[in-house]
Amino acid sequence: MKTVFEAFPEIVFADATYKLLDSRIPVFVLLVEDGNGQSEIAAIGLLVNELHETLKWFFQTFQKNNPASMNTNVFMTDKDMNERKVINDIFPDAKILICLFHALRTFHREITCDKLGITPQERDQSKVLFEKLCYSDNEEEYQKLYDTLKSFAPAQVMDYFNKNWHPIRNEWVVGMTYNAGNFLNRTNNRLESFNGKLKSVIDSFSNLQEFFEKLFVVLKCLRIERDSKALHIVQKWPTTKFLNAVEEQYFRLLTPYTFDFLKKQLQQKSTIVESTSTDQSCSCAFFRSMKLPCKHIFKKREQESLSLFDPTICDNRWTRNYYTKSHVVFNTLSNDQVQCSSLSITHQPEQRTRCLTSHEKFRKASMYSTKISEILSTVSNDQFHRKIEQLKLIINCWANNKELSIKLLEDDICVLNDYIIEEEVDVEEEVDVEEEVDVEEEDTADIANYKEAYLLNI
Repeated sequence: MKTVFEAFPEIVFADATYKLLDSRIPVFVLLVEDGNGQSEIAAIGLLVNELHETLKWFFQTFQKNNPASMNTNVFMTDKDMNERKVINDIFPDAKILICLFHALRTFHREITCDKLGITPQERDQSKVLFEKLCYSDNEEEYQKLYDTLKSFAPAQVMDYFNKNWHPIRNEWVVGMTYNAGNFLNRTNNRLESFNGKLKSVIDSFSNLQEFFEKLFVVLKCLRIERDSKALHIVQKWPTTKFLNAVEEQYFRLLTPYTFDFLKKQLQQKSTIVESTSTDQSCSCAFFRSMKLPCKHIFKKREQESLSLFDPTICDNRWTRNYYTKSHVVFNTLSNDQVQCSSLSITHQPEQRTRCLTSHEKFRKASMYSTKISEILSTVSNDQFHRKIEQLKLIINCWANNKELSIKLLEDDICVLNDYIIEEEVDVEEEVDVEEEVDVEEEDTADIANYKEAYLLNI
């Protein structure tokens, strides 16, 4: 967890989940986003309560054990006042954003007829406008909607809104939250997804031992899934063709998750008539939030006849090279660094054996039975009867779904009609074989050269 957080500390998602422990204490989780858009757990804490002092200890302990927290720019939380105040005190340089889902849920819960003494129509109109305020693209659009709210909302609603939401609009209005560099994250859905997985594995109100046993099962499964996706980036190469050389260059530079965002910006540059950005930066939400070149920058560079490919505009956290150097799974490889530029991908078609039909199996087996008949017709009378008994035993075992092992006898050993038979085993049981006879050999001439064979294990 410490290694992952050190590599990707920019944004931290924080929330608590409940009813997992019989002691009813909350499980507090801190989560980050890596360079390929995957969620990584940075810390888990079992807290006695969510009072100010308890939360203060938790975040101070996290800060003390993770020096990289000084590089954290954003915390995504709900609207809990204690939590937000503690984070603001311990991480004064970080911006606190309120999860969009929690913002809407809180407003709907507080704006009621009973609590504010308003009519159902006033309540519904206020809720609709608040949702529009949430999705405002910028301060100008927000102010227009705010003026509309003031024109018809009752005084009780405006008092509540001005006290609890208007002063902190930079924390919950979508267009304004992008200024913080939230990588286009508007909610705590990543964390809610992890909490859902915890509750699907860990029974409600488990004791401490059961909780930790199943917690580590969940963490291990998530890490296996995460490592598999990380290795997939290096081992797999797309078969689709790129529209141009610029797309391919960016694909080799960035992780697949990041490239999907940038590819859309490249394709949308044709919709821009005149770009007001520079060739290195832009004031649009995408550039501010993702720290990647946007359609406006691409249009500007195209107008100025500059190369559309410029790795310096892309934040280093999104590059394949940084991702492979930072990801835990690659630290187990023999080479400390995985250089994507030297990656060579080859494709070898998988060789598959076609399943035979019953008729084909019968014809193939008949070839060997005919050869056996030819061999038996040339041996002495004593050998003939002995070999027939061996064949009967083989047929009986196969008919009863039993497996055999065969041992070749030395030339100077004389064996009568007795057979050494050990206890029967099921088909699934492993049987020791000192030397296996390959009866599937296509060259039937070799069958005549086999030494005398006797059954050892049935």
